[in-house]
Amino acid sequence: MSKARGAWLAIAALSLLAALPALLATYPQMADYPAHLARWHVMLNLDGSAELRQHYGFKWQWIPNLGADLMVWPLAKMFGLEAAGRVIAVLVPALLAASLLTVDKVLHKRVGVGGLLALVTVWSPSVLMGFVNWGLGLALAFFAFAGWVAWEGKRWRPHVFLLIAPLVWLCHLSAWGVLGVLVFGHEWQRRGFLAGALRTWPLWPPALLTLLAGSGKGAASWGDGVLLDKISNWVMALRDQSQQLDLLTVVILVGVAAIAWRRGQVDGRIGRSAILFVALSTVMPRHLGEGTLPITA
Repeated sequence: MSKARGAWLAIAALSLLAALPALLATYPQMADYPAHLARWHVMLNLDGSAELRQHYGFKWQWIPNLGADLMVWPLAKMFGLEAAGRVIAVLVPALLAASLLTVDKVLHKRVGVGGLLALVTVWSPSVLMGFVNWGLGLALAFFAFAGWVAWEGKRWRPHVFLLIAPLVWLCHLSAWGVLGVLVFGHEWQRRGFLAGALRTWPLWPPALLTLLAGSGKGAASWGDGVLLDKISNWVMALRDQSQQLDLLTVVILVGVAAIAWRRGQVDGRIGRSAILFVALSTVMPRHLGEGTLPITA
């Protein structure tokens, strides 16, 4: 077996391990999962149910938060709604793990310590809350970034990303932003700030889609107590059962990154993006976008 094939098999195995909590539990332990199922039930069955129409309304809108809503449609036709929901709940952590490891593999020709440590973040509070559109969009953004790196020098790469960028945007607005930061950080390291920014032009069209969808109008909010909220996001970045262990894990990850940076072992192609993410996390609104498709009761 070649080293490359062995690495991809290892990525597949680790991705499956990352999905085990959603695969083996009686019900996926995601807080929003029951609400998603209920909303999807209304979405899929409203036209054929007079009882549902008596109590609910549903309106399709092209908003940048449709990843799972579009995916559940064919899956429910094939497997039924509950099985389709389970598939999506399993795919979110599996694809997140696979995408993180794929980025490491493409950048460094192997899966290293950094990629393995990144797996700790797969079951973040956003996944535990059941933000499935965001999770799918984020995984797609990382896969797309891996493609951007792997297809360096290909004349057709910009044209492909004119299609990929709207797909990421359609999954989730913030995932499109993550893709932009990743690509910009990579190009900044290689070509400088201004040239790097201009190289991201294939990712720009969804900005127009955002305006046309109305997602930039009244959709951003910092809310009250934003400073405390920003601090708590770091303190509870890997929140689960034990506050002490959760915080210790964050400290260890930050410490490892700091040591690697001091030793010159951080790849600038991804390191610059990491710095940008830290900066953006302090200034971006708490709420961005208009939420999921509306159901009225």
